[in-house]
Amino acid sequence: MNFATYLPVTQDIIKLYESGRTIRAANEYRELDHRLNDETRIVPHTRTAYDIVSAAVAGITAPVVISEGSYKTQAERDAILEERHRVWGEGCELAGHDGADRRTDRCDFCEERRIGTLHYAPDGLGRPTPVVFTCDECSKETV
Repeated sequence: MNFATYLPVTQDIIKLYESGRTIRAANEYRELDHRLNDETRIVPHTRTAYDIVSAAVAGITAPVVISEGSYKTQAERDAILEERHRVWGEGCELAGHDGADRRTDRCDFCEERRIGTLHYAPDGLGRPTPVVFTCDECSKETV
């Protein structure tokens, strides 16, 4: 019987993990070109990737069989991301902005209360979530 297995963990991913960037290492592993026997592109769940990378760092190098429920197909992942983007757009439209909102607030860089831009990013469900407020003065310095 021929079982599909996840790709081996690369040395670069192991180095990331060993440097303390464990979630980044798991995400890098998820982005490898994992495929089922029928060539369907899959993306392991973050927990699956983390466990595989952790095992590799511990010296366990045996192939890991791909099991149902440990991944999403690339098509499923794309559909989820598309839905999050749709929700993001609707949320921004309802809030009356395009992903950034002009206002007066405390700058996250200089900590002064000034006019600037509040930048949003989608949360895990795609809803607009405030991320960083930058005053106009600090924005000029970072460009």
